[in-house]
Amino acid sequence: MPTAEILVSIQCITFNHKDYLRHALDSFLRQKADFAFEIIVHDDASTDGTTDIVREYAALYPDIIIPMYEEENQWKKTGMKPVFAKMTNISRGKYIAYCEGDDFWQDDYKLQKQVEALESHPDASMCYTGFQTVDNSGVPYCSERYEQWNKEGHSGELFFDLLDHNIVLTPTTIFRRNVFESSIYKDTPLRLDYFAFLSAAAIGHLIYLPERTACYRSTPTGAMATQLPWVQEKYNAIRFYFLCEYALGKIKKPFCIEGFFAKMEIVNLAIRKSIAGDNTLKKKLRTNNVWRKYFILAWCQIKLENWKFKHQKS
Repeated sequence: MPTAEILVSIQCITFNHKDYLRHALDSFLRQKADFAFEIIVHDDASTDGTTDIVREYAALYPDIIIPMYEEENQWKKTGMKPVFAKMTNISRGKYIAYCEGDDFWQDDYKLQKQVEALESHPDASMCYTGFQTVDNSGVPYCSERYEQWNKEGHSGELFFDLLDHNIVLTPTTIFRRNVFESSIYKDTPLRLDYFAFLSAAAIGHLIYLPERTACYRSTPTGAMATQLPWVQEKYNAIRFYFLCEYALGKIKKPFCIEGFFAKMEIVNLAIRKSIAGDNTLKKKLRTNNVWRKYFILAWCQIKLENWKFKHQKS
């Protein structure tokens, strides 16, 4: 790899990933690019030998790998916001790529393709790609849910699409650094990868490359397997934040307030009819480019009102 100014910082958070981390780090090191990159590995006080692997790779590749070690698990202590901030402060790259220690990349040109896409589109804030799901042993399998995400992936202004439901997986992403320096990202205690996706979509366009450059590993100890209700709760909190702090202002800008509420009333009518079994108006509005953002906003409001009601009762 050329000795030049760092263009991409790969951020890898790992915790008790002894059986997977080598696969992830090797996939980073295999990247073929005409620019320099660095790998920042944060070990969150692992207890299974993951820390030894980080030390081994840091010793083998001292010019590429920057290790960060914790003596106490930060996820439990303070949450990951301070960790992400520290990693970003250390990162030297114009672009920041994410991949956790139990996932990996399968395309050796992933970074090259994504950087070229972002360099060619200065209005884009993030690039994401297709992906392959693999089981605990790294064997590919077909997940109907995630295959739908691959089908729905596309480029453009995706803020309202992502507010409706997420279609982006972390190991496929690369961001412009300014996403993490923006006020919408920094001025909140909320985190998780979904928050980064929405922040990027709020700032600029997103680029989608259909190539399956990364692998998402489904593990029995992962958050989606062991903490799904907690993850869903956090996702709803993130939606609520963006709905209150950002979405309403973004959608009102081109229209007068009377026109905005008139459109929302039509969308709400479509949703009420849909609940009653008549989906005709709902389908028409949701697939229309002009009306889609209004529909998604109204739909999110209903979902979040239900979530808040359940949350308050519990």
